[in-house]
Amino acid sequence: MSARTDLAWSAETASERTESALARLAEDPAAVSVFTRELPRLAREQAALASSNDSPLAGAITSIKALFDVAGETTTAGTRVLQGDAPAEQDAPAIARLREAGAVFLGLTNMSEFAYSGLGLNPHYGTPDNPAYPGCAPGGSTSGGAVSVAL
Repeated sequence: MSARTDLAWSAETASERTESALARLAEDPAAVSVFTRELPRLAREQAALASSNDSPLAGAITSIKALFDVAGETTTAGTRVLQGDAPAEQDAPAIARLREAGAVFLGLTNMSEFAYSGLGLNPHYGTPDNPAYPGCAPGGSTSGGAVSVAL
C-alpha cells in the first residue's frame, strides 16, 4: 500500500502542517484548554519520519485523549491526582497502532475528570470552549478531542 500524495495531510507535508498546528496552539485563545499536555518534540519527530511510512495514516496529525497510555508520558485521565504517577512504559494498543501507522501526536487532549461527565467540564485544566457555540460546553468526556478536531 502506498501513501496517497493527493491528500492535504499527506506524509510529505507532515512537518509543515505540524509546525502550523503548533503555532496555532500558541496563538489561538480557543486552543488554551484543548490539551492537558502538548507534545511538540514527539510531534516533530513523528512528522519527520512520516514520509518513510507507506501507511494511509502516515503524516495524519492526531490528538490523543489523556485517558490513553502514551509511552513516556504520564496518563492523567484529566485529573491532577495522577500527575505524580510514573510515565507509561508502553503505548495503549490503539496508540501503538497509530504510532506504527505514522500518525503525528500533537498532544494529550483535555477531558472530563476520569471520563465521568457528559458535559466535558474539567475543574483542573479548564473546559474547552465549543468552537461552534462559544461560551457553551463542548459536551462529552472527549471534549478536548472534539474541539481539537473542530479547530
